[in-house]
Amino acid sequence: MKLNPREYTEKELLVKLASFCAYQERSTFEVQQKLKELGATSEVSKQIISELKALNYLDEARFVMSFARGKHRLKNWGKLRIQNELQFKHRIPSHLIDPALVALDENNEYRETLLKLTQTKFEKLEGTEHRFEKTVSYLHAKGYELNEVVSVVSALDKFSKNSN
Repeated sequence: MKLNPREYTEKELLVKLASFCAYQERSTFEVQQKLKELGATSEVSKQIISELKALNYLDEARFVMSFARGKHRLKNWGKLRIQNELQFKHRIPSHLIDPALVALDENNEYRETLLKLTQTKFEKLEGTEHRFEKTVSYLHAKGYELNEVVSVVSALDKFSKNSN
């Protein structure tokens, strides 16, 4: 907690937030939080956010696409986890989230990631009790849809039992 927070002019805040948004894609909620942290009033915040949008520094749809791609590729998150993070942490409306989740299905990358994660976890748990349940639980916690997870794990379980 700062004892003497510095007061910024509206122009300084705009420059600071433009830099904040230029570094990486941001949601409107993140920008609002940053402005609040810097001591901006709600009226000044609204003005700066609209200017950032007009200058194309802030674009929710672009943020959602970037967020979904990044979390899937880097952290191997499933659609449910991505959707929940966007809705509840970043306060993004679902009409912006849906196209990003559909885009994850392109090139079968989403399905391939699910298969790779399933195989890795299943092999790691070889010889352990409740192998099937633990794999399903792990993948569901990562945000993959339960019906897809059960289908993939069942197929792998059946294959591994037949090959033994």
